[in-house]
Amino acid sequence: MIVSLVTVIYEPDWSVTGRILAQALSALEQFALPFAREERISLAKMLFATRQNLQTTSKDALDTCNLSGELLIIDNSPSPTVESQQLAATDARVHHLWNDGYNIYIGGGLTKAVEQATGDSFVYLCASHGIQNDPTWLKDLIAPLVDPQVGLAGHIHPCEFNRVAAVPEDIIQPEIHVQGGLWSSRTETLREIGFSHRFPFEFCDVDLSRRMLAAGYALATVSSIVSVAGGTIPDPERYKYVHDY
Repeated sequence: MIVSLVTVIYEPDWSVTGRILAQALSALEQFALPFAREERISLAKMLFATRQNLQTTSKDALDTCNLSGELLIIDNSPSPTVESQQLAATDARVHHLWNDGYNIYIGGGLTKAVEQATGDSFVYLCASHGIQNDPTWLKDLIAPLVDPQVGLAGHIHPCEFNRVAAVPEDIIQPEIHVQGGLWSSRTETLREIGFSHRFPFEFCDVDLSRRMLAAGYALATVSSIVSVAGGTIPDPERYKYVHDY
């Protein structure tokens, strides 16, 4: 299975973001074929010995050995984030997509990521907050997607859709949503559903859940991860992945 990990950044604190993305890349290793890592190491040694440039055809060669997926970093910063560029230059799984100084916000960033994603599964994670206790959280997060009726998986919360409803048709039942700090879907489903640009950042997850439910998809909860907006999480060590503000 190919997994597209996605995050959207804006002038990040790389001491935090770098750690979170390193955790994400370690979780991605679970999806590599047994020989893929060894082939990447061997190829990297050959390229270093011949002083080839990892930014050109050699990077394409590394891509052919990497079967674990990809990490798409959508950069909404006024200037490109140097650390993200460097990560993309040294890890063939990473793609840094800078928006030429335009902040296209979360909706635009996710739209761009869905257009660029090559994975069957699409996993969004916040790059500002997150602690990995067990890298198998990623397998848990995408496991519900084998059911074609499931459109979105993560940590489910109650909500009131009428608080963000622009028109009466926005109000649907049941009133639940998948919290937006960490979630998964199928890339093809997201291309079908799309993202709205008419809601502020804090309601994009509510709107995405609303769109999934309105299209007849179910929301699935993943008990091994937790994602909240605000507050504290009791006993966070019992979860494989913890996202909180």
